[in-house]
Formats: sequence, structure tokens, C-alpha cells
Amino acid sequence: MKFGDFAKIKSLQTPQGFRDNLQQLGLAMPCDDTLESAPSSPLAAPLKIDGLNIGNRFAIQPMEGWDAETDGRPSDNTRRRWQRFGSSGAKLIWGGEAVAVRPDGRANPNQLMLNASTERDIGTMRESLIAAHREAMGSDDGLVIGLQLTHSGRFCKPNDHHKQEPMILYRHPILDRKFKLKPDHPIMSDGDIRKLIDDYVAVAMRAEALGFDFVDLKACHGYLGHEFLSAKTREGDFGGSLENRTRFLREIVVGVRAEAPRLKLGLRMSAIDSVSFRPDPALSGPERLGPGTPEEFTAPYRYGFGLDENNPLQIDLTETKAVIALARDLGIHLFNITLGSPYYTAPDAPCAVSALRRLPSAGGSADRRDAASQCGARTEAVIPRCRAGRQWLHLPAGIPAACRAGSGARGLDGFCRPRPHGTGLSRVAGRCAEREGHAAQAPVPHLQRLHHRAAAWAGVRLLSAGCALQEVAGDGEGDGN
Repeated sequence: MKFGDFAKIKSLQTPQGFRDNLQQLGLAMPCDDTLESAPSSPLAAPLKIDGLNIGNRFAIQPMEGWDAETDGRPSDNTRRRWQRFGSSGAKLIWGGEAVAVRPDGRANPNQLMLNASTERDIGTMRESLIAAHREAMGSDDGLVIGLQLTHSGRFCKPNDHHKQEPMILYRHPILDRKFKLKPDHPIMSDGDIRKLIDDYVAVAMRAEALGFDFVDLKACHGYLGHEFLSAKTREGDFGGSLENRTRFLREIVVGVRAEAPRLKLGLRMSAIDSVSFRPDPALSGPERLGPGTPEEFTAPYRYGFGLDENNPLQIDLTETKAVIALARDLGIHLFNITLGSPYYTAPDAPCAVSALRRLPSAGGSADRRDAASQCGARTEAVIPRCRAGRQWLHLPAGIPAACRAGSGARGLDGFCRPRPHGTGLSRVAGRCAEREGHAAQAPVPHLQRLHHRAAAWAGVRLLSAGCALQEVAGDGEGDGN
């Protein structure tokens, strides 16, 4: 699939080249002539959040793993990847990769699981990450390691890479048709959900016993935790009102607090759950998919989240903000915000930028450490399209005392591709977090050199190989306590 014309990386090698490109695009964005290197660089600055001391602003984003053993234990490839997470120099390991809380919740037959039979191997894998980090950095001071817990829900393929075994919360007229669900496909009962909550708590207890610092309660990209947020047509305790749709999250948090009190909690959440898209058949060819176009829908559209039900191609973040506020009230201070779902949101789905524009953004500070949020606040107003299922450089400043995580390297490649005059971003940076053994295995100083051009393009100083972190000045709770 081609993405149209956009600036070539070679033209962005210098700050002046970057400024020239900004001028052509009509963008006003700050750009430094030089980047500071460690130890004075903001990327090397530590961050304290929710009692966790994170040694620098580099992080490893959670991904979907496809190379574990079929019984859920890590393979040699999995262990090697985690060792490279450690040797990367990143001080925040956000989950490493998705770990299923039980066998039927795996997105593929080779996804990690944490249970009695895999516990020892996953613990050893974590220890190998720490050992690799010590070897690369001299110590493991400031290293924070989390584990992302997941159930894949509608997108479960636990036994065969080519056989879907969906577990759904409600009938979705578009997705049921798109993924060929039969009319009598069962819906999870409230009792099924309560058993699953117990499974989440049990796995969190194991994570605490193994020494993980936090667990991420995955609620993004159309997986089960995310589908709860759009379960407006579901009856019973877990559907309908926003209170009911957040009951799954709330009851997991209560259970984890009771059974694993040392463990911190994070939330990776899709800010919107959009209408399903498909390649435009009128503009598709044998070797090229057309741009995304929405599937046919009827209004009011009651199958999304963060949308205007009467016009679901428009964003309404009222409920998104309410969920984030609820999570903070539950004591969650680590947030990782993404958009849509790669299963059914088009790569060119419109409105994603305008969605984040409507979240309160940081502004007014001339401090270079706030440059990432300033950059985001400016670009959101002018770039009409972005790749769905990708992350952003910042979470809004309207969420005080939160650790804001957005993609740096992985998101750079798909951060935004405006058409028809899009802007290309660093392929080097864009692939770092996606391809093991590249920048992810180098210590922080090398990562900073590697990202010099990408950071110069983005005009930010909190860009990282895995994600950009920024402490939020707000209500005097900068450490999250």
C-alpha cells in the first residue's frame, strides 16, 4: 500500500531542512539547533511516579508476542527479546509484551501466559532482562518492569493461527459480519466475566510474587478490556451505563489491591473505538489497497467509544475523560494512550488528530522539558489524518499526577501522514521498537545519537525509542502519591 508523496528523510537531516519542511506545510513548531546528550539531556532525567523511581525517559512499549511456546512459556526468541529490552538502557519496561491471563484469551497460540506451569520461566526471563540491563548500564537502579495482562476477547486464536475462537460481550452488527460470526454465537455471561476477573487477580498475584513493579490492565485495540467500554447494548451488570461498562476494570483493581497490595497498576487504553473501516473498493487494485472508507452504519451508533453516537465519524471524548478520571480515582497513575484498533480501523482513518485535540493539552510553558506536549498541541490543529492503532507523544496535561506515555520510536513511523503533502519520519527511529536487536539493544547514549535526526524532525526533547515520558505538573502530586 502506498502512502502518497511525503518528504524524504534526507531532506530532514539538518534543523534548517526541518524548518524548511515545516514552512512548506504551514506548521509553527519549535526546533532546537542542537540536542543535549546524556547526562544533561531531558531524556536522561529520572522520573518519580506513584512511588516508582524511573531512571530515565526511555521506555519499551508492550507488543503482541508471537513466538512463545504453545504452553505459554517463553521460547529462546522470547528470552532474547527481553534481554535486549534490558540492554537497551530503557528504564521503563511497559509490559514487555501482552501476557494472556488464561489459555482461551490468547490472540495466537504462541502468546505468553502466566500460570503455575510457566511462572518459573517467566520469572527467569525477567531476571535475564535485569542482568542484561546491569551489564549494559552498570546497575539496575531506576529500572521499572511491568507486565501487560490481556484477554483478546473478540480476536482470540488460542489454538490455531488461522482459526478464530471469539469471546464477545455483545452483538456488533458490523464486526460480527466482518469476522463471520454466526447469529447464535454465544455472548459471555456475567458469571463468565466474574470468573475472568478472578483470573486477572490470580495472575497479578503471581506477577507481584515474581517481582514485577506493576501490571498493565490492557484496554485497547478492540480486545476484551476495550470492548467493555463500548458495550452499550449489553444487558446486566457489565453493560449499558458507563458505570456498568467500567465495572470490569473497577473489580479487577479492587481485587488486585486486596491480593497484591505492593503491585502498581497501569492502563493502556484506546481513547476511541471507531466505526469499522475497509479499503475503498473503488480505489483499490490488484497490487494496491485503496484508502480507508467507513463501513455502512446506522445512527444512533451504539457500538463505539469516544464517539458522537449521532455522527460516529466525529469524536466525543466525554466518556474517555470520565474513564481516565475514574482510573485515577482508583489509584492508577500510569497511562498509555493509543487509538482505535488495527483489526478494523483504517490506516488513514480521519479525525484521530482532532480527537486528541479535544483532550486538554499542555501549553504555556517555555521549559524545554515540556516541548513534547507543546509540539503535540500545535500539530494536532493542522494535521488531518493519522495512522490508527498508533500512539502519541503525549497524554493531555489535564490528567495531573499521571505518568504520560506515548510512542516515540514505534509511533514515529506512523505518527502522522498528512495527505497529499505528508511528512516522512525517521525510518530508523520508526523501527526501533518494532524490530528486536536494533536500537533496542543499545545503551541510552547510543539511542540518543540514533534518534538525533528523528528528534530534530519532531522538534521535541522528550522523544524516546519506546515512549516519551513526562511528569505532569498539576495538583502538587507530581510523584503520584
